[in-house]
Amino acid sequence: MSVPAFPPELDEQIIDHLHLDKPALAVCALVCQSWMYSSRYHLFGSLLLRGDAWGRLIQLLESPRVTFVPYIRDLVLSGCDDNKNLNQHIPQLPTFPSLARLRMSHLAWTDLSPSATEPFLQAFSATTNLTLHFVKFSTIRELVELVSGLPRLQQITIVATFLDKSNPDFGTHPPVAHALTDVSFRTGPGRAGDSYEAFISWLKSSSSRIHALHLGALRGATLPAVSQLLHSLGPSLEDLDLSLLYRVPAGASSSSLLPRISTRFMTSGNRHLSSNTHLRRLGIHVSLRRFHLVRGPMNTPWALLSAVRSPLATLTIELTVDAVVVLDNMDWNCLNTTLLGGEQFRGLRRLEFIVVLLNEGDEEGALEAGIRARVPELDARGIVEVVQKNPGWGEAS
Repeated sequence: MSVPAFPPELDEQIIDHLHLDKPALAVCALVCQSWMYSSRYHLFGSLLLRGDAWGRLIQLLESPRVTFVPYIRDLVLSGCDDNKNLNQHIPQLPTFPSLARLRMSHLAWTDLSPSATEPFLQAFSATTNLTLHFVKFSTIRELVELVSGLPRLQQITIVATFLDKSNPDFGTHPPVAHALTDVSFRTGPGRAGDSYEAFISWLKSSSSRIHALHLGALRGATLPAVSQLLHSLGPSLEDLDLSLLYRVPAGASSSSLLPRISTRFMTSGNRHLSSNTHLRRLGIHVSLRRFHLVRGPMNTPWALLSAVRSPLATLTIELTVDAVVVLDNMDWNCLNTTLLGGEQFRGLRRLEFIVVLLNEGDEEGALEAGIRARVPELDARGIVEVVQKNPGWGEAS
């Protein structure tokens, strides 16, 4: 008695259901040719290359029977201990025609030879989403030339460090991908020097309509350049995140330095935010410590909110603190007055507090209850959310 064949759409449902189970997908690929084609889409859709995996991939690609390259959509390139071999492998890479997302982690772009750069850009020219996590460059120019060499980019997320932190004379800026709409940029540990301003200068030269912008670890001296960038983006900007970093040099007065970032942004940025008329979401991230405390309530970072001119739907406030007492010392009356009285906040549908508590635990939700109690009218509207996160990189700096 013959067994009737499954309908093809049922085959697809079975294989799609197993998309995270690589061993099961490998078995499915052995059932028949049609199952092999369907399984291959998930088996090779995402690849991680770490260390000597580069060499094994190159050897595999030398076989004429290899057919999975067009199915690779997500590729992770992680730190390679032998960058000499890396320079040998990259020129042998094929073009990945379906690659949507390229993630590079803990790599030293400084070790890549010029002869390998062009083959790298050619291999990954189809990439639309680029993530650089702790990638080291000699200069900001190297980063800009890498990003400019990928013409289809729509989204970039960058955490980078630079050996030379000076602001280069670009002359003619390398082009910004026309499709670029989502930009996240922050520098790694240590001072960024003029690298931040150079990146912003390059971004300002873009004709792209950037909809989402996240700038991290901002210091007061950087804010005038940020304000000019916001002005140049105009109505296209819909989602803005600003991460503010407070540094108090030895022997300096923390009470005099604390308001400085807010003041600089207010004086240089107030009029520029007025051009972002379609801004719908704003995120403010600030890191505060007990030694930042001043006499009287602190209105930082609430003071930045008065620069908003567009009606917001979502406001996210992320606070990284080393003690609950820092939250106690903040001017919550100022926040309530601003949000309840400002025309631009009347349509607010979500007020999210994200708290990273570095040195103390939260006893049975006391932290959430305490924050909700500080914004009672807003909480009564059902728009307040409180999330407590574990400390991660950059939050303990």
